[in-house]
Amino acid sequence: MKRTLLLGAGLLATFAFLPGDSSAQTGPAPGLKPQARTYDIILNDTGNDVIHRLANLNQDLDFNDAGETIFHYHAGIASGPATTNPSCVAVDTRGHVFISDTTGDVILRTIDYTGDGSAHAAAPVEWQVWLDATNASGIPLPTMNEFAIDANGVIWGTNAGVSANPADFVWRAEDLNGDNDAQDAGELTIAYDSATGPFNIQIPFAILLDPGLTASLWVSDFYSTPALYRMTDGNNDGDFMDPGEVFSVYTGTLPGQPGFAYPETLAVAPNGDLYVYCAGTMKKFIRLRDANVDLDFDDAGESWLYCDKTGVFGAANNAPNVSWGLEIDENGRAVWGEVSAGDWVIVTEDLNGDGDAQDAGEGQIVWDSSAAIGSTSSPRALCLLPTPLLSAPAAVSINTTWNLDFKGADSDAYQLLVGLTPLGYNLPLPPYGYLTHDLVLLTGAATLDGNGDAQWVLPAPASLLGLTVYFTQAAGKLPYRYYLSNGIAVTFVP
Repeated sequence: MKRTLLLGAGLLATFAFLPGDSSAQTGPAPGLKPQARTYDIILNDTGNDVIHRLANLNQDLDFNDAGETIFHYHAGIASGPATTNPSCVAVDTRGHVFISDTTGDVILRTIDYTGDGSAHAAAPVEWQVWLDATNASGIPLPTMNEFAIDANGVIWGTNAGVSANPADFVWRAEDLNGDNDAQDAGELTIAYDSATGPFNIQIPFAILLDPGLTASLWVSDFYSTPALYRMTDGNNDGDFMDPGEVFSVYTGTLPGQPGFAYPETLAVAPNGDLYVYCAGTMKKFIRLRDANVDLDFDDAGESWLYCDKTGVFGAANNAPNVSWGLEIDENGRAVWGEVSAGDWVIVTEDLNGDGDAQDAGEGQIVWDSSAAIGSTSSPRALCLLPTPLLSAPAAVSINTTWNLDFKGADSDAYQLLVGLTPLGYNLPLPPYGYLTHDLVLLTGAATLDGNGDAQWVLPAPASLLGLTVYFTQAAGKLPYRYYLSNGIAVTFVP
């Protein structure tokens, strides 16, 4: 449910009398490459079996400074279940972090309610078992590889067969009764069974949701005959077992393709390109684009090398070596964990538009474990925490009411920054992010609901006719972290 706040006409009428003066503002420092928005990274440490949170507090484009690495979840501090082999991390639209452990066969759900950046508190409880082998659905998950969370909070994951449980399948888990877990009967189901489905996916490994569709995803086969498959639940019955719901989209066997083996992780860019990390001796990323919109990537020119160990880091470093740690941010930068050349987080970006990140200056080590807590090793999985999102109509007629919609994380505090003049650039405001307009009004703080939502219902008095007003949301958990959202503009028309 969204909470609706009603603001009187007096607040917006203020805009008509406050000049938008940005003369005191300064532009970005020379050489700074500003991001549209900033984010934190949740990073697993398989060497020490803990989960870190990385925050670029001074906005210098790395996470290596004092205070920028803290424990997000450490069983010794939280007195919760130990993570003995954390394999995958992901975040849902409410800001909850999900952590899988392939030794304990468990998925934990965590969130920071107390505002210290971690998930260790017992009151209110910040961690819980969301799914484990005792689930009432009776489906063991002995080798959870990757999982992904859709906009409805459904988790889709892969399980690779082991001797104790040889089943290779894609699973689906959902909290149907609202008790904040998927332990109850019917909440965990098999969405695709390799033994009876049209394709024998022998080691289902990487999984990625199609951001444009519901119940549509890509799954990789890690075995000796690697392939990438697309699965779509055409009849909305919760599985991919019906005719025409699964088909092969890439095998990498055609002449001119960049090679394809051991596809270990997947990510999708804002423009729809897929990035695939190939492990083993290949150690490279390939990039896929469905140029002719035939729903596969097996045509000429639809696949190419994005980054490998001969690129920006040099062959001597033997990078990249990634497991489940690859994300593409909203600006198209690839963010990934590196575990062989060094225990790093790396950002790569195609700066010259040639489609790859092999050129000088296109890769940067943004986190080095030697500067982090203790002896961090093997950062094999990561995810980006979402930053707040603000939305409203671009044009509003006067003498009407209109909605300003806020999105953040569960129980975030939030405020609204209002301006009348665009700056023309992204103004860094460490540690909050970037502002794109001047500031003439800052509202008091309120709290988002459990879904991370709020909505303001606002009047549009005649005094606003012809004005364009600029808005940015600040939201997060204090004292640790406040983020600035995207900036939006609303023009008031007849």
